[in-house]
Amino acid sequence: MKLEKRLELFKEKIKTKDFLECKGLGNEIPYWIFDYEPEKELLVRDTISKLISSFESKHSIKITEINLYDLCLKILSQKLADEKLIQFEKKKGSDALLEKVRLILNQEAT
Repeated sequence: MKLEKRLELFKEKIKTKDFLECKGLGNEIPYWIFDYEPEKELLVRDTISKLISSFESKHSIKITEINLYDLCLKILSQKLADEKLIQFEKKKGSDALLEKVRLILNQEAT
């Protein structure tokens, strides 16, 4: 399904009574994880920004965006200087860097 269609379905879904009342989510807070291709980042970022503004002003619904990419970068920068990550990749390669990043993020999750 095209990203634009998925974004429209997402907008409609999060407005539904069932979603807002946490039905079907194990009585937790309503949440949505939206994955997409990296090259569509600007479209998604723009759409989400507009969606948050719209929902807060028109529907009095507070949306909290958690950008997993930004969160991962923040965790990594707390553990290692950016320059160390760059040097590590130059010395050991991208695959080794990816494994190191996974280890760091997995430690943080536990």
